[in-house]
Amino acid sequence: MQILRQLLLIGISGQLASCDQQVTADYSLRVHVVDESGRNLPDAAVHTSRVDFTSPLPTGENRMNPVVRTNEEGVAAITYKSVHHESGGPAPAAAVEKDGWYPTSMVEDNWIPAAAGGRSSYHADIKPVMRPVKNPVPMYAKGNIGELSGYTRVPELNKDYGYDLMLGQALPPLGKGETADFHFRVEGDYTDRKSNALKLIVRFQNPNDGVVEFLTPQRKDIRDLRIQGSRYISDYVAPDSGYVNQITRFHTTSDQGSIRKTDVDHQRNFYFRTRTKTLPDGRIISANYGKIYGDFDFSSGNIEKGFYANFGLVVSYFNPNVNDRYIEFDVKKNLLTDGNVFQP
Repeated sequence: MQILRQLLLIGISGQLASCDQQVTADYSLRVHVVDESGRNLPDAAVHTSRVDFTSPLPTGENRMNPVVRTNEEGVAAITYKSVHHESGGPAPAAAVEKDGWYPTSMVEDNWIPAAAGGRSSYHADIKPVMRPVKNPVPMYAKGNIGELSGYTRVPELNKDYGYDLMLGQALPPLGKGETADFHFRVEGDYTDRKSNALKLIVRFQNPNDGVVEFLTPQRKDIRDLRIQGSRYISDYVAPDSGYVNQITRFHTTSDQGSIRKTDVDHQRNFYFRTRTKTLPDGRIISANYGKIYGDFDFSSGNIEKGFYANFGLVVSYFNPNVNDRYIEFDVKKNLLTDGNVFQP
């Protein structure tokens, strides 16, 4: 799959060295695959880094993308013999697949030098943790990974605009949304695109609506395909309490556009509850749940082109079943035809 192929290219810093600089080294990679409880996972397919070999793998195969399956102890051992060291060598990385489990990737920063009878030798141990596929459900999933075309251009400051989390877009006049799950506005000072200080305010529609934040420190940018850890990054069920109704973010541009500061942080992700209905005593009788991967994203715009700021969500998931807190998305059953989402 594309994500795995992206990962397997990490760490490859160049082509083979020239013929007069063919210094070689041996590399040994030990991959121990476990589940979240630490249980060993046998028969998992371990994909390792793309590398040009000058001698075959222990299996006798000379392959560009070696795939080794874990043994009963959940271990796969890969040895790269006589690799051109100036090429950067293979990456100390692995991407793991297993039926019934989400793909998982892991990358170490460096190889560890080891003495091997006078030869250059390096080793690395990595321990990917896999998460099981449990109960994926159809959802309205909207993605803007790698593009800003799905973002909303904000034409006025100090004005509230609605946003529909089910359809993944703003309400008219900025988009084709139908139900406002939250309102957003941009306030602050704007001289031009190179000098501004703006604040984003997001307020959910009902008092019991809101978000619960969770972090993915293994990835600083949701658009970065080089994901550390499981492809599935959220809980399987949204929380039943703790929702915050309002959040704010800031963005400043100064020194003729050379300095930009913001507290938008894509290690942040969110569970959300929206469209809540309550009894007179405040008890919730119905609500919809979902999740957002990445932060509430905004940046300054260019008023010369008609907008003060950009606003958008990188990936959002909306479960249409009332009171259903399951948020494990079935990537084969997106209820949006233009969702462009391939992460569960």
